[in-house]
Amino acid sequence: MENQKSKILFLIQFPPPVHGVSVINKHIFNLSIFDEEYIKDVVELKFSEDLTTLSKLNLKKVLRTLKIAYELLLKGIKIKPQFVYFTISPANNTFYRDLIFVFIIKLLRIKPIYHLHGKGISDNVQKNPFVRNIYKWVFNNSAIIHLSDGLVRRELHPLQLKNAIIYVLPNGIINQYPIQTFPITEKKDDVLFLSNLFPSKGIFILLQAIKLVKDHIPTIKVNIVGDTVNNQILREVKRLIVKYKLEQNVIIHGKKLGKEKSIFLENTKIFVHPTLNDAFPLVILEALQNGLPVITTNEGAIPEIIDDETGIIIQKNDPEQLALKIISLLSDQEHLKTLSKNCVDQFNERYTASIFNKNVHKIFMTIINKKIND
Repeated sequence: MENQKSKILFLIQFPPPVHGVSVINKHIFNLSIFDEEYIKDVVELKFSEDLTTLSKLNLKKVLRTLKIAYELLLKGIKIKPQFVYFTISPANNTFYRDLIFVFIIKLLRIKPIYHLHGKGISDNVQKNPFVRNIYKWVFNNSAIIHLSDGLVRRELHPLQLKNAIIYVLPNGIINQYPIQTFPITEKKDDVLFLSNLFPSKGIFILLQAIKLVKDHIPTIKVNIVGDTVNNQILREVKRLIVKYKLEQNVIIHGKKLGKEKSIFLENTKIFVHPTLNDAFPLVILEALQNGLPVITTNEGAIPEIIDDETGIIIQKNDPEQLALKIISLLSDQEHLKTLSKNCVDQFNERYTASIFNKNVHKIFMTIINKKIND
């Protein structure tokens, strides 16, 4: 039976560094179905050990890219997989780097399964129409997994791809620790910001908003939890806290994982994610799982996750609107209770690890069966 199993070569990132894509990759790769029903191998896309160098180009990364390309070529020839599961970057300079791997996959005539975890295709095409031809070359004759129906409509449908089968797979998460849910009135802290400290996640927008909120709620308590991207950003965050006189209101806790992170999710009233650039943030799912109403922006697939039953969607780069919504939610305990219950219900209906695992299994079975029938 072993030689009848389909062979899948994974071309993916694992933690560290810890971010949404690497976490999902690790979870998918470790699913039991890939040990029981397929023969799997992996070429790891390891370009950085930490977030500080994640987006920086240097000679070490160039050499690492060439090494990965060589490993992909050798494994492709040696194990002859029917499929390569590749978490290709859809935009920015990393997309052009990934074209090297796409060329090898096509050269070896292996069926690609692209799993998109980001966005930016439509923006790239708008800036440079010629790029459309590159995307068509990449995605034609492939299986593509994307995060939401809306992202598929905006990012992939305009490309008018040929012989491409597109699947939608919303993210899901698993919690390693029992979740303790407390009534809103018993929670100690008001606002949680949980993200790596990239400016694109809206940390500076949040601080501007809290400055305004403090005029109405002088005792507001805000926890900032997340890895520091670089010391310059951390210094600027600390400078603004002092400038806005928020030393008694805002606490920076740094990187927290596992149970330490869960404590913040369990003891906070609302979750604020004023992101400027996102696709399908796992942190929002963590907030829903823990019953935290969410205030966030209309980025990527977020409007397909959060609605007026679970939180509030605001415009990007608008600290005044963010401040008003924070004040509004914190001032209405009964509404918070209702939203909190809705968050947990929606998470259990859509985003549990069990649901995610079943969807992964279904998609891969469909792709493999189609390949066999073809």
